[in-house]
Amino acid sequence: MTDERRIATWAAVVTAVAATLALGIGVFTPPRGGVLCTTGCIPYPYTDAAPFVAGDSIWIVPAIVMTLGFVVVTACLHELGRPGGRLAGLVALALATLASALLVGDYAVHFMVVMPSLAKGDGALVTILSIYNPHGVFIALENAGYFVMGLAFLATAGAVAGTGGLERAIRWVFLVAGLLAVGGLVVFAAVFGTDLDVRYEVAAISVDYLALMVGGGLLAVLFGRPLRMRAESRPDANLPRETGA
Repeated sequence: MTDERRIATWAAVVTAVAATLALGIGVFTPPRGGVLCTTGCIPYPYTDAAPFVAGDSIWIVPAIVMTLGFVVVTACLHELGRPGGRLAGLVALALATLASALLVGDYAVHFMVVMPSLAKGDGALVTILSIYNPHGVFIALENAGYFVMGLAFLATAGAVAGTGGLERAIRWVFLVAGLLAVGGLVVFAAVFGTDLDVRYEVAAISVDYLALMVGGGLLAVLFGRPLRMRAESRPDANLPRETGA
């Protein structure tokens, strides 16, 4: 196995494992604010969240690893993909990078601004940024990030070439997840309007994380397959290039 394929395989594995951890931890730390909260809800302005915020934020750590891993996976898919899927792979990489920037930036503000403010008794100053605020910046950036990730899934489905059962399975996983993540925001926004709250955020996280759990595992198998070397005539290179068997 070449270095490129080894990196691709491990990136897919790490992404799938991180998505599994983030979703698993998230199930046991349900939101303490918004319409979906049933017990232990923290009222506005969420200044009473200091004792809970660290435990409620654990899932974000593997989520960050997952989003960064997905960027590496799409980069590898673009690099190792067949010519017919390279443009879609490039689009997937661009969208995955944008989604990662939105989400990692959002989570960085949470860890470096919101959590210290709550711990020092300045929670009222960061109410609009709070993870518990269903109409705040944190939820808005998550909605944007996971929506863009859904777009990246659609491009990823187009980047996976081949007619084998594994390739078809990967395409279907990312195609269905992408349609649900993208279409979900349109449907939720149309139905709930300004009462969107955390509904789309919870749905998008569930869809995107499941897609990366399953799709990441399938991509790890695909990347780990033995490849044959063949020469390809391309305007930008005259060197042999690896392609799928």
